[in-house]
Amino acid sequence: MGATAKLSIDIYRAAIVREFPDFGDARFTLLTAGWDSVAVDVDERLICKFPRHAQAEERLVKEAALLEVIRPRVTMPVPEMRLHGGPPIFSSHRKLRGEHLIGAQYETLNEAARRQLGDDMGRFYAELHAIDQSVLRAAGAPPLKPWSS
Repeated sequence: MGATAKLSIDIYRAAIVREFPDFGDARFTLLTAGWDSVAVDVDERLICKFPRHAQAEERLVKEAALLEVIRPRVTMPVPEMRLHGGPPIFSSHRKLRGEHLIGAQYETLNEAARRQLGDDMGRFYAELHAIDQSVLRAAGAPPLKPWSS
């Protein structure tokens, strides 16, 4: 780990432990692939996201507000994000079980698993689209633009 990465993890660790003292001896793993944020996996139990810049901070606040509206309206697990004022500002949520499903992994699924995944995703999108747009807009979602003809 380079000096910059070491410094970053130390700053993130200090902010997280300030809010969650029980994680003082936890294992902290940087997840740096995000566009807007650096995430830290804490003991495979907690995910903390630190915005990279001011616009990312605004989007993180909006994400937390939207998830608060969405979570009780869908059956699929959705993170329960909590914002921490910092400095630095960050969010935290309990880590959801599962992995990213990429194309190569999808190809290994049997037909029943693919059907179940399709049903689950279809249900999620139907529940998501059933949420009153005015409620979503009040939480910070931009208005929907019409589809191109």
